[in-house]
Amino acid sequence: MSKENDYQDLDDWNDADIDDDEQNNDSLLDSIKGRKDARRQVDDLLEERRLRAQMIDEF
Repeated sequence: MSKENDYQDLDDWNDADIDDDEQNNDSLLDSIKGRKDARRQVDDLLEERRLRAQMIDEF
């Protein structure tokens, strides 16, 4: 019976560790997506500025 409890404890600990890893992975993915979105916004702003500067130069 003691071995069964030990195995159950290890199984519970392993499940908790897996859950933590999954949450960390989700957080990392969210962070990466956020950075990609921010980079797109910056690229869009830079393109807008470039186009404005080009229009000013043409006048």
